[in-house]
Amino acid sequence: MTGHQRTCDPSGVVPLGPANGNVDFFTHAACAQAGVDPSIFTSEEDDQQAVTAARAVCSACPVQVPCRDYAYAVNPYGVYAGETQTERAANLKLHAGLTPDEDRHHGEVVA
Repeated sequence: MTGHQRTCDPSGVVPLGPANGNVDFFTHAACAQAGVDPSIFTSEEDDQQAVTAARAVCSACPVQVPCRDYAYAVNPYGVYAGETQTERAANLKLHAGLTPDEDRHHGEVVA
């Protein structure tokens, strides 16, 4: 469950989420299990029903941490680790100017 991406598809098209067999942790992800509709993770962000359904699946997922790390590194479209692309972009912008210690403590410097 390293989350490292292996060799990319020669076509240049990178499948989203569990369809991306090049990211090893997805095989253990809740979203990759039978019966989970993959379209809820790539619906429009204003489709609150789909986003809420995706978040419910993510909340019980055993690989939330590597999924979140992957999503912040790559920032793909869709819901990953319960966050939309817009939410990740806002969090990246918010935390861009913080030191690692400040970031760990949500902007507060702890003595």
